[in-house]
Amino acid sequence: MYEFNKKEVRSAFKKTEYGKKVNKWLYLSIGLFVLTILVPFFLGFLDGLNVYRMTEEALETFSRISDVTIFAAAALVFYFDGKRDGAIESYKKVMKK
Repeated sequence: MYEFNKKEVRSAFKKTEYGKKVNKWLYLSIGLFVLTILVPFFLGFLDGLNVYRMTEEALETFSRISDVTIFAAAALVFYFDGKRDGAIESYKKVMKK
């Protein structure tokens, strides 16, 4: 929804205090999501180069923990994206009045 709004509305919304807050939390959650994706790949890369070896039990435990963490980070991204969409729709309604 946010992407389909006019550029003027988006830029005006970003200048509001709430717009800054929501965008900040959205971008932080996106960064967290990217980090949760990259850490398992990086550790797997190190494991493949025989720099860092994990036992089978540790690998299985780490895999389960990373799956849950990735899911939680994705849920945060979706939550803050929806929050921003709802906030900009409310902002548009207030601007019309």
